[in-house]
Amino acid sequence: MLLAGYFYVNGNYVGLLQLNSDGSLDSTFNAQANNPVYAFAIQPDGKLVVGGAFSSIGGTNINNIARLNGTSTNASSLQFPGINLYAGMFLSGIVSNTYRVEWTTDLNTASLWNPLVNIILQTNPQFVLDVNPISGGQRFYRAVALP
Repeated sequence: MLLAGYFYVNGNYVGLLQLNSDGSLDSTFNAQANNPVYAFAIQPDGKLVVGGAFSSIGGTNINNIARLNGTSTNASSLQFPGINLYAGMFLSGIVSNTYRVEWTTDLNTASLWNPLVNIILQTNPQFVLDVNPISGGQRFYRAVALP
């Protein structure tokens, strides 16, 4: 299992962890992201694409998105249970403030914004899930600060 975030492990902060099948930390996997990793995707060739707030990963200066080529012997054996796609947005703002998240399918018509959810920001950023996304369609999201 692969975990993205920002974890304190053995005296160091890491943005990406791999766990063994028994849930223990896989010490052979060391991506060395210097700040949080928010998302990752496995490509057909088994390589990982990661995105986040990092400016260095694997000892290479690179900002926010990287493809990990990896030389670990277990990299090719990464397995992910079914691919789940989640629609939504990462909301950045002031923790404890309330925001209304809205969506539209047409950015050219200002009156077509629809309310999705009102949310009190718990972490920064926080993923806001769209539980009723349009199948086969495209939605755009925005957040409006509420008083």
